[in-house]
Amino acid sequence: MDTFGVDIGNTQIKVAFWREDSLQAVHRVRTLDEASALIHAQSCTRGIVSNVGMEEERLQQILPDWGNPLVFSSTTPIPIANQYRSPQTLGLDRLAAAVGAHVLFPQEPVLIIDIGTAIKMDIVLPDEGFVGGYISPGIRIRFQSLHSFTNRLPLLEPEPFDSLIGQTTQECLLAGVMQGTLAEIEGMIQKFQVEYPFRLVFSGGDAHFFESQIKTTKFTEPNLVLIGLHRILQHNVH
Repeated sequence: MDTFGVDIGNTQIKVAFWREDSLQAVHRVRTLDEASALIHAQSCTRGIVSNVGMEEERLQQILPDWGNPLVFSSTTPIPIANQYRSPQTLGLDRLAAAVGAHVLFPQEPVLIIDIGTAIKMDIVLPDEGFVGGYISPGIRIRFQSLHSFTNRLPLLEPEPFDSLIGQTTQECLLAGVMQGTLAEIEGMIQKFQVEYPFRLVFSGGDAHFFESQIKTTKFTEPNLVLIGLHRILQHNVH
């Protein structure tokens, strides 16, 4: 394995290893120390790091120990166009996912739906590249908000709930969050379809709650950001 990628998100860290262009393994860890142990166990010659969930100072302290990999930023050259009007505020995970979608479907418009801490929907076009998209609260944020901004509503963990109507407070919360989120996603897919005859790509840690309920033909890729990071590394290191 000669290449590694580290995707530092809001809730977890993903560490991936490639041999040539072949993804060999993806590990999910909680700390930089765990990530370091994985990287040191391999003989990688180059790497890339994307960080959206950790203090920059802490990351900078450990980069020399990782062989000073490429740190993905808003100024890093990428192999697709970026139409975002404020690129310095664009989440690096969204941009890397866009590159990953282009790697998978270079000749097709793609709608990426990433369901994680936030729900992100982004459009990638064959020639125009990353066009922009949409952000709304993820399901865990919705449950947390209902609990935090009321006096009596309990804090629930996400779980599948197929009924439109709840008959207990817990069921009402599940119906509101899970069915409401599903309706939001389906409604936005319909709106996007009017303008873009897209390929739908699902990703994100909470996508599994909705995959089977979305009837639109879709492609699920849990490692979309990592695929994009690997392509960005290739674009910058020759």
